[in-house]
Amino acid sequence: ILGDSRADYMDDMRALSALVWNNGSTYTVTRTITRVSGGDLTAVSTGRYLSGLDTLAQASNTKGRITFDLRLLDPYWFASSDTTLSAITGSSTPTIAGDVKTPRVTLTFSGVTGAQRLTNSTTGEWVEVTGNSGTATVLDCEQFTALRSTTSVVGQVTHNTSYSTWLTLAAGSNSLSLTGGGQVVVAYRGAYL
Repeated sequence: ILGDSRADYMDDMRALSALVWNNGSTYTVTRTITRVSGGDLTAVSTGRYLSGLDTLAQASNTKGRITFDLRLLDPYWFASSDTTLSAITGSSTPTIAGDVKTPRVTLTFSGVTGAQRLTNSTTGEWVEVTGNSGTATVLDCEQFTALRSTTSVVGQVTHNTSYSTWLTLAAGSNSLSLTGGGQVVVAYRGAYL
């Protein structure tokens, strides 16, 4: 922190304290990941103040270095916006951005009144939705929510029981296939270390 005067320095300290220590509430932490090609990537994670706000080194009455610890509640950094793939009506082999597999996946099933299953052969996972009424069904694979219009249809979703999310996407190439007809639109946020 660098202030023009001691009062300015203390005001900056108080402002930093108010920003970081917020009674245990969470906030979004943003990071810029430098990439060799394609430009920089903005990634986000959910954080919470853990401890600190200690003066590590105070060079003068107006200048000092402050440290504090944050706990990131997400295991990874995630792209700050969704990437939406082209609609899948059969098989597709999209390349998924990121360093590791991502659980931040939203699936929008539509176009039929029967059961639709999306299988990711790369991860060995599948998710199926039944009872479609012709209205699109939107699944949040990480949060375990399923909506048809504004009605929850989570009871009409089945998936591999050995996994902790309905479906993930591996970083890199994924082999996806839709059975049951219609289409599915896949949106995801890449996960980064």
